Amino acid sequence: MMPRRERSQTEQLRQALAEREEQLAEAHARLAAIEGSTSLRVGQALTAAARSPRRGLARLPRDLYRLWRGSGRRSSAARRGRAEPVLSYAAERQEARLLSGNAGLRDERLLVAGVLAGDLQGGIGASCGADIAPDARVLPLRPHDAQVTFDSVDADLLLVSASAAAPGGPWAHVGQPAVVDRTRVLRWVLESAAARGIPSVLLLDGPCPPGLRQLGFDQVHSGNLGVPLHRYNPVAAGPERSGGPLWVPSGVHPPARSEVLAGLDTLSEPLTGRGDLREQLRNVATAVTDDHHAALRLLACGVRVLLRTDGTVRSEDTTARLRGQLPGLSHTAATDDRELAQSVADLRSAGPLSESERRATLRELFREHASFTLLGGILRGVLPDYASRGIIAPGTRRSVTVLAHPRDDEEAHQLASDVLAQLHPPVAVAVPQAATRLPALRELHAHGVPIHGVPELPATGPTPGDGVATPGANGTAAAADTLVREPTPVDWARLAETAQTPWVAPWRGPVDTTHLVDAVCAAECSGAEAVGPALPPWRASDPEPEDTDSAQSGPDYVFTHAIRPTLARRDLMAEGTHPGVWSRHGARLLALGRCPAQAATPGAHGPS
Repeated sequence: MMPRRERSQTEQLRQALAEREEQLAEAHARLAAIEGSTSLRVGQALTAAARSPRRGLARLPRDLYRLWRGSGRRSSAARRGRAEPVLSYAAERQEARLLSGNAGLRDERLLVAGVLAGDLQGGIGASCGADIAPDARVLPLRPHDAQVTFDSVDADLLLVSASAAAPGGPWAHVGQPAVVDRTRVLRWVLESAAARGIPSVLLLDGPCPPGLRQLGFDQVHSGNLGVPLHRYNPVAAGPERSGGPLWVPSGVHPPARSEVLAGLDTLSEPLTGRGDLREQLRNVATAVTDDHHAALRLLACGVRVLLRTDGTVRSEDTTARLRGQLPGLSHTAATDDRELAQSVADLRSAGPLSESERRATLRELFREHASFTLLGGILRGVLPDYASRGIIAPGTRRSVTVLAHPRDDEEAHQLASDVLAQLHPPVAVAVPQAATRLPALRELHAHGVPIHGVPELPATGPTPGDGVATPGANGTAAAADTLVREPTPVDWARLAETAQTPWVAPWRGPVDTTHLVDAVCAAECSGAEAVGPALPPWRASDPEPEDTDSAQSGPDYVFTHAIRPTLARRDLMAEGTHPGVWSRHGARLLALGRCPAQAATPGAHGPS
């Protein structure tokens, strides 16, 4: 079935082409009517007689008589039927290609027409367009050309943020009685969206003028678009976080009148587009804020946060829910400076987040509060049939295929247990064709996890002469002559070629439930092409290192030159080169070891 977007563009082309053919046929009919008119033919006869008086004047009475006799008859133009539009298949294909955009370019991301706040508006992280850029194409609408721009594209969603009405932007004060021109333009855009079947969403990420809410949106979403981990993360943070506490005002509420907060270092200028704010946050250990949205982004940068609330029931419920999920968040509802000073002192004594606290915090932000998660929820609420329209879900970019070479049924059972226990479950598992006959892998298929078998690829297992009994014809494993002891990079590449997901994860043994979610979260934060424990410089004579403690220890969330891949881009793994040379070929590698021992992860209630 052709996606709705392409079908709509083709229908627009067909209608435009038919209108052009009708106009051309009408022009031909008018020209024929003029050429067949009596006045024109009389003028032509007189002109011909004037050019040749000797012969023309002799024939002029006869010609005029014939014109008089035929003047009452139906003109030749009238006898000609209305010309039907000629629809050319080649022209239709050409016009459809032009309407679809650049030739050969297929972008299946969500197309959002947005009235959004810019980087210089609002408080911490007010740029909604940049927050969802990895998962959606954002078409900004401005008051002077919103009607023309919106009418010229086939958008999938109209997104309007309340923060766009803040002073200083092109849509400042929209929805207020004093600014009727911008409100009128936005109302026209909403009416056009409703007529064309484009859902509209109002994002309450700041103070909302009453007139803006009354324009009639299909859905009103309370809050912002979550935490954009590709913008706020602890990647390349300072090795020693000693600064703070840092006072981070929300930019929405008026500044707090407190001597305690006045004595703290205050966040410098808000977003400037150069990343200064994020660099400053990566070098402090603790911070205080009065906005829970800002608190989430501070936590994503690895900062321990004290959230100061106003004591209302709604704010207390929100804070209690967040504290139960995020170990790096504490809160206070202090009404005087003495209580607030004690809370700040406790925050300072707690110091920087530990490695396990930071990893657990990032994990929960990725699963519950990331921008792509909230955008996916909005999309499912207003556009449930987005898959049939040719739009990929925002979470598709984080899907993973596990690559494995199980040696025997015991390892296959361990593989099945690890895959089913993951907080970020993989989409599929790729194994050698000979290993698909292991009974333990049937458990994965029974739970809805597809098993992709790669033919002509030897499975890993005991080789003859090792003193290990080789399974017979009972179907529990492949024949002994097809088994090898250790997979090579070429073997991993053969498995990766069958994957249909952007990411692949080599499985080399037992892992915990947070194995994949931590790796995918690290890739989301860093934009790296491969994630795994850092390794010493690799030489061609060195074998691939085992999963030792030295390979698992070391710095995390920093770029390095060699890793043992826990997660890698499918195309990178499919090249078949040794991971030790990936960085020499320009790949971005992020160091991420095994998470330190910690308490049970809160909120482990299944896949996100």
